[in-house]
Amino acid sequence: MKDISKKACDHRDIWALLEFRKDIKHDPNSYVVNSWNRESIDLNGCPSSCNGIMCNGGNAAIVVLVNLGLSADGDLIIFANLTMIVKLSMANNS
Repeated sequence: MKDISKKACDHRDIWALLEFRKDIKHDPNSYVVNSWNRESIDLNGCPSSCNGIMCNGGNAAIVVLVNLGLSADGDLIIFANLTMIVKLSMANNS
């Protein structure tokens, strides 16, 4: 996905995404685990390099992780830390 507009990122967004990634136990296609990591995220911009993320104003606004066979132990409340989230879609995962 891409960044709709460039602006400095709120680091809470990056922290929230990385915290969710840590809780993933199964990602059969490595869709999340290969792109949601500290090395691939520009800490001064939106985490649009992360698969499934669309940004607006430098913040993660849309998270779409549908039909990926993901399973995680974490609590989805972590996404409440995304400061500009307007859509979270994670259907058909465990």
